[in-house]
Amino acid sequence: MSDSVVDEQLLEELTRRYEPPVVPACRTCGAPLEVVACGGGSPTRYACSTQTNTLLPVDWQHYEASRGEDRRQGGDQAVMQLIAAYRALQTPASPIMPRLSTGRNLRSC
Repeated sequence: MSDSVVDEQLLEELTRRYEPPVVPACRTCGAPLEVVACGGGSPTRYACSTQTNTLLPVDWQHYEASRGEDRRQGGDQAVMQLIAAYRALQTPASPIMPRLSTGRNLRSC
């Protein structure tokens, strides 16, 4: 197996592990989900935003049906930026490269 295949497999695994979680909509009503519990080494838990408002009575069946978890403990933007930078360095350069400036005028006048 070549190094580039191993590198790409590793990058895909790291991307899946560290990309920010996609929080789906409520399975019952389609409303956005809100964080209801996080931290302490436990997974982040989400529930329907229509059922997390403390001013309204809670429909516990709706609340339970809407719950979701993110066991990955969220994403890591720094790792995702490193992966993007590494991939950018691995892409072949354009055949027409811009001239680099030396910072001084080379005209002879």
